[in-house]
Amino acid sequence: MDVYKNQNWVILNGEISMNASTIQNIKSFLRVNLYIKLALNKLIHIIMRETPSPGMRRFILNFLGAEVHETAIISYGFLLFDASIASNLIIKKNVSIGPRVTIVTHADPTPSELVNLYPIIDKPVIIEENVWIGANVTIIPGVKVGKYSVIAAGSVVIRDVPPYSVVAGVPARVVKTISFDGNYSL
Repeated sequence: MDVYKNQNWVILNGEISMNASTIQNIKSFLRVNLYIKLALNKLIHIIMRETPSPGMRRFILNFLGAEVHETAIISYGFLLFDASIASNLIIKKNVSIGPRVTIVTHADPTPSELVNLYPIIDKPVIIEENVWIGANVTIIPGVKVGKYSVIAAGSVVIRDVPPYSVVAGVPARVVKTISFDGNYSL
């Protein structure tokens, strides 16, 4: 029988046993580290919003856990809420995102008591390939933007955008269908 002891823990045959204060200290340490990680994510996100380089914004989003294709162009002032859950954002190839676009992947009324009426929403936003998103657009959690779509400036997207469509308004509605066969000329 192998026994290793310390004032805070005991290992007996590979099983670890800890006293209550040690467990509390570990929980406190993990909580503090989680807060530090969240704070760093927020700080990096602020830097991402203000950096002059679309490539740097793409790099930072991928660093935070989002999946952003290397051909995507993300303009200045981009806001991802919540940046600490960046893995809920997928942006595919040849996407153009205008200035001051807000994408929300997490929403809740915490600390309000409304949290009892309105559940926490934590859903991915997926932007398919060849999408153009105009300036000042807001996209809420769970929305999928179909390929070859256009979202007009100032729109608020609250439901999925069908492929090959133009949406506009608050809330955004389909205003036009795009006829596109892949062959085009100027």
